[in-house]
This record gives sequence, C-alpha cells and structure tokens, in this order.
Amino acid sequence: MTIKATQNIKMSRSLEQMVKEVRPTFFYEGMPVRAAGILLWTQDGNKTLRLLNKCNRKFEDLGGKTDVGDTTPLDTAIREACEETNNSIFSNKHTFKECAAMLYEHAVDGMDAQYNDRSKYLLFRVYVHPSILSMDMRRFGRTEKTEWGVLQHYFQWRWTVPFHNQLHPRLRGLEI
Repeated sequence: MTIKATQNIKMSRSLEQMVKEVRPTFFYEGMPVRAAGILLWTQDGNKTLRLLNKCNRKFEDLGGKTDVGDTTPLDTAIREACEETNNSIFSNKHTFKECAAMLYEHAVDGMDAQYNDRSKYLLFRVYVHPSILSMDMRRFGRTEKTEWGVLQHYFQWRWTVPFHNQLHPRLRGLEI
C-alpha cells in the first residue's frame, strides 16, 4: 500500500512537471511572465475602490497561471478573471465570451501593468465605471469550480489596501 502511494506521488509530480513545461512563458519588458491577473478599480467620490477576492484568508486579484490556450499575458488575466467571477463581472447573464469581450474593451481603454519579479506575475489594473458598485455582489457566487476542487471565495470592493501579510504573495510589493 505504501509503495502504491509513493508511485502515485511520483506520477503526480511528473504530470505536474509536464504541465509546467507545456504552459507558455510570456515576456513583459524582457521579464518572464508565468501568471497574470486583473485588479478592477473605480472611483467613488474621492475614494479609490478595488475589487478583491478573499480566498484562504488572503486578499487577491483575479488571476492565475498561464494556460496552453493563452496567447498573451492579457489573455491569461482575462480568462482567469472570467473563470473566478463565474463570467459575472458586468452581468450575471454573460457567457464566458461576453465577459471576456467586455473585459478586453475595458482593459484596452484604461489599464496599466505592474510586474512582480518574485512570482513572475503581471498585474493589469483596469478601470471600470463607478456604476459597477451598485451591482449585486452575489452575482459572483461564493465558490469557484477548479480542476482540483471547489474553492470558497468572497468578493468585496475595498477602499483600504489590506496589510502586506493579508495579501496574496503575488500582490506584495505592487501598487494596488
């Protein structure tokens, strides 16, 4: 029984290594990008609000690792943002394609990018109109189905930036 478990672990590690080799590496200003995300932000009067996801007791943006189907870091960021919000950033009735198209429009119209060299992470800060604040937050749901199971999450618009140790490591050192 112990031998089988060890063999499974070895197979799992080699599969993980194979996936790592297949995932694309992009480049931003000459630096490797292995993951990307989007931080949506808006203004409410004189306050800047950011959409953050609280997952596993850390605040994070909408993002994750590059995937075989991605052709740019922005593709990665948009795909991850749509997946993590159940395609409901702008409407709870959007399909993945509709969510991605609207997010791309917003990204092209007003975004800036920051790179975290420790995690090879590219963050796109994307401005959205303040009317998004009046939308029901329940549209995001409380879970995300992933390839390794169901993740619990909770979205909120925050005007204060969480403390360093409350942020996901990929956001530490970036101006969010």
